[in-house]
Amino acid sequence: MGCNSSGLGTTTQLDMTPELGPEEMMAYMMELGSPNEHHAMLEPMAGKFRGEMIWQMDPDSPPTTSTGVMTTEWILGGRFLMSRWEGEFMGSPFEGLGITGYDNGRQCYIGTWMDSMGTQMASISTGTCDEGGKNFEFTRTMWDPMSQSSLGMREEIRVVDKDHHTFKMWIETPGGDEFQNATIHYTRITD
Repeated sequence: MGCNSSGLGTTTQLDMTPELGPEEMMAYMMELGSPNEHHAMLEPMAGKFRGEMIWQMDPDSPPTTSTGVMTTEWILGGRFLMSRWEGEFMGSPFEGLGITGYDNGRQCYIGTWMDSMGTQMASISTGTCDEGGKNFEFTRTMWDPMSQSSLGMREEIRVVDKDHHTFKMWIETPGGDEFQNATIHYTRITD
């Protein structure tokens, strides 16, 4: 289920010839714009979760821990999940906002992130999911203000069950090595 490099699913821009009538074009656009089974795979991550985070600034720093609450809800008619993290990080209040979905045209999962630690928005990540909906893998690049360069990132989400999932993130160092930067264990909060 990797991203289709044409960016238009199984139909490419070259296939969109004048022979297609307005009805066929509209039907194709409606298909591309409708939530489907790929979006449904994200359902276990919807809800309110307590998060326990282990975070490491760089490979030589000791890990630190923090906690927070991630509230995730469907938006735009079930097309995207919007996640809001509220908690503390290194003794200070910390907020984050993420959007995750499935791009029918490119045939891959997509996501972005922004938080109160900076003014940048993460570049769009692209990813895949196994057929059972338990293992998601994303990649992206991020601008590192410390090294003034773009670094690769890799993220994994493992759905344990409807009440638990784990997020892990790896970051490339300026030297090209990869290290695990964060792990967050999520447990559903039931009121």
